[in-house]
Amino acid sequence: MADLDALTVGRWLLFVDIKWSLQDIFANVNVPFDADFTVARQSPRSSEVFFTEVYRVRSGTRLQEQVAGNWSETRGATWTTMSVYQRRHLDGIVLKGVFKPENFEVTGSALKKKSPGKQRSVRNPENIKAVRVAMIRSPKSSARRHSISLGLSNTSKRRILHKDLHMRANKIQVVQTLKDADKPPYVSAGKNEGNEPIEIHGFCAELIKMLQHRMNFKMKYYVPEEPTFGTRREDGTWSGLMGEVTSGRADIGLNLFMVTAKRAAAIEYFPPIFNTKMILHIKLPGLEDSDMNDLVSEFTPDFGWPPW
Repeated sequence: MADLDALTVGRWLLFVDIKWSLQDIFANVNVPFDADFTVARQSPRSSEVFFTEVYRVRSGTRLQEQVAGNWSETRGATWTTMSVYQRRHLDGIVLKGVFKPENFEVTGSALKKKSPGKQRSVRNPENIKAVRVAMIRSPKSSARRHSISLGLSNTSKRRILHKDLHMRANKIQVVQTLKDADKPPYVSAGKNEGNEPIEIHGFCAELIKMLQHRMNFKMKYYVPEEPTFGTRREDGTWSGLMGEVTSGRADIGLNLFMVTAKRAAAIEYFPPIFNTKMILHIKLPGLEDSDMNDLVSEFTPDFGWPPW
């Protein structure tokens, strides 16, 4: 089947006799899904002309025909008010989606869990227990008073309270049950069938479900052997999720991919779901200690000021 990339450029209008079958005319021609290709054919019973859009979901699939407008001597030309993607669908095809499961279901956090590392000597089990007992016995005493009685610095005492005993001063904790669409991970695995997930959760999953309902397609998900976003190798190929999409093994990568120049040259992105900014805050130079020289420094000439 001829795959004519030029058909996706510009608008095409082909006049065809009504006696000819569009399936026969385009039997060996692939009209891409995003091509603007219209066929004009006159009705056999009147002078009215019908405009039919044609496209294929994929090369080799059945030709789709959709009447988008008409023309008559009395009414002139009329055209549908729906956009191209509102009046087209994917004809129930199965798309493969690849994703890297996020760790919220396991850790209760969307953040990458940090390594505990080497435990500091001050925050040892003995001191943690001593702080816990002191808080139970004298809950109304100040943190500074507890620090003095235990022989710990105020900073160490607060770190034990916050990081080991998970205590906060005057803090109210509100617990809310999250729905699947509200969970911080944008995609996580649910039910599995063998090694393949048949159910996924998260914001990206809900977005795909909406598209499935609107565009009439099905999804088959899998986790790659290398569950990473992927990097570009020296030979030009990609690893991880990027490699699955660029090689054609997967149609959609479900995780949120940061847009980079190299990735944008290799794959096509959905429209941005949200934008983030990274801002570097630097503290302005300040004066730790001040004297009279500092007060009048803005008014002194370049040759300086005599010391006080």
